[in-house]
Amino acid sequence: MLNSRYFGSFVRARSVRALAAALTVCACSFALAQAAGGHWTVSAVEGAAVMIVAGGEEYAAQRGYPVTAGTTMVTGDDGTVVLIRRGDSITVFPNSEMTIPVVSGEGEPGVLQSIGKLLFRMETRESRDFEVRTPFLAATIKGTVFTVDVGRTRATVAVTEGLVRVVAARGGRSEAVRPGWSATAEFGNDLVELGKNSRSRTNDIVETANSSPGRSSHRDKASGDAESGDAESGDAESGDAASGDAESGKSSRGRSSPGKGKEQGNQNGQK
Repeated sequence: MLNSRYFGSFVRARSVRALAAALTVCACSFALAQAAGGHWTVSAVEGAAVMIVAGGEEYAAQRGYPVTAGTTMVTGDDGTVVLIRRGDSITVFPNSEMTIPVVSGEGEPGVLQSIGKLLFRMETRESRDFEVRTPFLAATIKGTVFTVDVGRTRATVAVTEGLVRVVAARGGRSEAVRPGWSATAEFGNDLVELGKNSRSRTNDIVETANSSPGRSSHRDKASGDAESGDAESGDAESGDAASGDAESGKSSRGRSSPGKGKEQGNQNGQK
């Protein structure tokens, strides 16, 4: 994991300006591949995050940088990074580390996740076979929304949408995990344990990702518009009710009750 001292020495040791110029050339080189969905790109960065390329060079993650095969992304205590590719996105939460592996042929490289929490939003494609590998389990998908949380002794896959096939690193036992369920594999255990997701916890993860830089969605906007509309409707109904109360009050003041009118008549007769 990274800390503030590490990032301080890191920034002092390298020239960000020179590195940005070099990466601009890299971005141009990979533009066609990115358009075809071949490489990930940094969509947004918040806090401390470092990219380590295949050659061993390290530099601060910046929006627009290409994340090619062999690159490792490491986030600090306050770091969050969003990676995008055609129809797909990965949110890397604080204190996490992931690598885009180098693969031979035309297969999809997937992700190697060593520690921390990642949220995957993957477009459904029948031809794909995307895989997330951790020290304790591997998750294979064709299109879904799910999180992978890797600790020092266990890893958990929680599914929000779609279907994820989870395979234990030891023993090879597999389970199909459906929405609302999670699968956990522990160190030294060849079993994959299924369990119900904590609804509030899953929602918190997704909402956190939505609030991350670069992740505002049309769904959130529609929800906000709906809530605004409901509030306006509620205000209008409240106003109508208040108006009704006012008219009721006027009507009450304009009428005398039978008992009160009779009493006033008796008093006038006595006078």
